[in-house]
Amino acid sequence: MASDITEEFQVDISNESTFTVPSVGSGSGMTYDVAFNTIGFFDATTPEQPYRRQTAPYRKEQQDNSIEPGEQSLTGWWLRSQSSFHFGAGAKFYEPAQDQNLRFKFENSEGLNVWTPGQVTLLKDVDIVPHPIAETNTATLRTISSGALLHDGLDIDKVFDTITRTITNVSLTSNVATYTTSAAHGFTAKMYVRITGIAAPNTVFNTEGTITGVTSTTFTVALTNANVSSTAVTGTASVGTIHFVDYAAGADPVYAVADDGTYAYWVTDIGSPKKWSLYRKPLTGDATSTADEVKLYEHTGEVSESAVMEYVKDRLVIAVDNTIYKADVQSSSSTVTPAVVYTHGNVGFRWTSITESPSDIYLSGYENNRSVIHRIYTDGTFTNGLPDLVTALVVAEFPRGEIVYSIKAYLGYMVIGTSKGVRVGQIQDDGSLVYGPLLFESEQPVYQIACSGRYAWVTNRIGTDTGLTRIDLGTQIEPLVFAYANDLQADGENKVCSGVAFIGNSNRIAFTSIGAGGKIFFENATRLRSSGFLRTGRIRFNTTEDKFFKYVKARADFPGGTITIGTTSATIITVDNTNGNSDIGIPESAAAEQKQFVFTLNRSSTDTTIAPTMFGYQIKALPAIRRQRLVQYNLFCFDNEEDKFNNRIGYQGRAFERINLFEDLEATSDIVTVQDFKTGETFQGLIEEVSFKGETAPHKYFSGFGGILTVTVRKL
Repeated sequence: MASDITEEFQVDISNESTFTVPSVGSGSGMTYDVAFNTIGFFDATTPEQPYRRQTAPYRKEQQDNSIEPGEQSLTGWWLRSQSSFHFGAGAKFYEPAQDQNLRFKFENSEGLNVWTPGQVTLLKDVDIVPHPIAETNTATLRTISSGALLHDGLDIDKVFDTITRTITNVSLTSNVATYTTSAAHGFTAKMYVRITGIAAPNTVFNTEGTITGVTSTTFTVALTNANVSSTAVTGTASVGTIHFVDYAAGADPVYAVADDGTYAYWVTDIGSPKKWSLYRKPLTGDATSTADEVKLYEHTGEVSESAVMEYVKDRLVIAVDNTIYKADVQSSSSTVTPAVVYTHGNVGFRWTSITESPSDIYLSGYENNRSVIHRIYTDGTFTNGLPDLVTALVVAEFPRGEIVYSIKAYLGYMVIGTSKGVRVGQIQDDGSLVYGPLLFESEQPVYQIACSGRYAWVTNRIGTDTGLTRIDLGTQIEPLVFAYANDLQADGENKVCSGVAFIGNSNRIAFTSIGAGGKIFFENATRLRSSGFLRTGRIRFNTTEDKFFKYVKARADFPGGTITIGTTSATIITVDNTNGNSDIGIPESAAAEQKQFVFTLNRSSTDTTIAPTMFGYQIKALPAIRRQRLVQYNLFCFDNEEDKFNNRIGYQGRAFERINLFEDLEATSDIVTVQDFKTGETFQGLIEEVSFKGETAPHKYFSGFGGILTVTVRKL
């Protein structure tokens, strides 16, 4: 039968320990050959009844009923195999017999798509979109048909796929640089451009800024420097954003932005004295013209600290400071008067996010270190064809110190981004909310969430890099616990990630980093990351005993690229289509209780769209415990006995007492101390087998009831 090491240990596990050697014979003065605890015996070894020593069996032969194919072994190996990883990250130990969900989990990954059952592939690489983000506390993205809207806490920009053009000539007059391109560039004023690659002595033209003017093949940018006459150069101009609302930096900051698919709406402080106002502009417009910007509302006071806004239930819901407003913007009127829906009793309360379910509207917020989610519902009445909104009620409270920064209702769940990580809530039929534990603890607050298909992407840090984590809302591992794994990341961008959205109508993602030198990143359409790794859970075969980890095999397809196999402490080998899918010896010779293995997928060195696909792996190990010995003794066991010095001992019934003693030791598995005075060996052991064969006494000094007692001891 095959060995099943997924359900119980395959060895008899033990360790040597110190023990006290008892005195034998209780002061009788007898010279015995062998003693078990304090009971001595004379040796009855003959050619027909030999003294035996042999290796104890150390593997149990059982029927294989393992779940994971490949765990069975007919060759004595201990095996661990894994053929899918779509239950995501978070498995500290890989013990599938203990928890069925661990069959498809791993500890951590970077740069890999693990969501297709049975395979692992590289994720796409990301490109930097030319645009500075200087704000240190926020930079959010919104998906629109032409790309995305960027709100960086100052103004609003439209972000799109980067356009790159070759520069052939430059000149500088009165602090205005003019760049000539090799063909029509398609740029417009108010686009943000980054110029690179111009060699000395004209490196001053490598700059970035807002385009101030254009012809079909030229564009101008403000540049402070001495005049430079027309000069032929070679360089590159890249644009990926255009100002949508272009306010002077910090003068009239935009606090919140929303859109209804046709118009963008924003809240800003403007005027003197400052008053918060609501504006509208078609999404098709940009900052080259402000004629299409319409002020819909002007409040009597300014925004104290913060505002959030969303277009939900066919209206704008605006939360400024501690008050929630609703505004009907469906009419063609150029003005609206937002009505107060609810004012929080604490003037220091601040709203952070708004989302809608099929029946209700939810808002998150906090005061001091206490955070809650409110629900706004309807009472069945209508105004202008829209259901009236009723005051907000608290439907979820969070542990003190955990602040909710983002919420997103999707597929009947609510993804909740907090200062600690991500939770997922279940929206009940009555609109109440039940949320689960933290799926993972993040290195930064989760500021924004984007959803598509069955997945939610949340802003996060991946190691020290700006990046995203993906949650599979279609794979619920436990109640309100869902599979997750790291997703896109910007290598080397050691900054907080604050914004995420999809790019237009595509399934590609954009995300932002914030702080000095913050950036916008777009998922590339075809180019794969250069590499990505998966780290397994700790493999220990459900026992703390040491093992010799001998072989590892990665099952993969190699259209190009390689897979590097290693442990957390050393690289083992890099395999490709010439040596992949075969057992690789693990050079670490020392026995270990557990090991984690790391599989790194590397894309092709000649084609950035090709990389290996990994289907699984298998580990082969052997137990590293000390082999045990079986020692068999044949012993005289009579009522009356005599040693070689003519010392006699015995009484009627003595032999049967000793037989019963050994049968009890065998039945209870109690440990005995064995002293072999013929070999000088002393050890502890377990009585494995006891047999007695009655015989006639061998000579006149052995008498009464008795025979040969055969005792088999497992040496510990």
